[in-house]
Amino acid sequence: ERADGFAAVTSGDNSNFIAATVARDTFRVPIVIARIYDPQREQIYRRLGIRTISSTAWGAHKIKRMLLNSDLHGSQELGNGEVQVMQARITGPIAGRPVRDLIYSGSINVFAVVRAGRAFVPSQGTTLEEGDVIHMSVAADAVDKIESLIR
Repeated sequence: ERADGFAAVTSGDNSNFIAATVARDTFRVPIVIARIYDPQREQIYRRLGIRTISSTAWGAHKIKRMLLNSDLHGSQELGNGEVQVMQARITGPIAGRPVRDLIYSGSINVFAVVRAGRAFVPSQGTTLEEGDVIHMSVAADAVDKIESLIR
């Protein structure tokens, strides 16, 4: 009779839309999400007030990123994808540079470094070492920027 959230995840976009709409309008569920396979439907559903996730578009995007930069991975999207939590293994020319070279105010922030299995919060002057794994918050519109910096 009461739910805090509802996810419609059948194999049919229309079924998911109807189920999400019923959950929202009839049962007053505050958080409703519908999985869609056809990414072109995303804008339509959003205009009608249904949040969506396109597993097709998400999967293709993830595969592309993994192929283009195997040392950079996104682990979590925050909000509606406006911010991503990402990790990168430090290799090549970025090793030996300070964390400040990767920070862009309002777009990219390095919030943790794992070195030899131990994590710490870096200062802007922390020198990155080969093999370090950095953890960053990255605005969606800055993902291409961090990819070019890490390569």
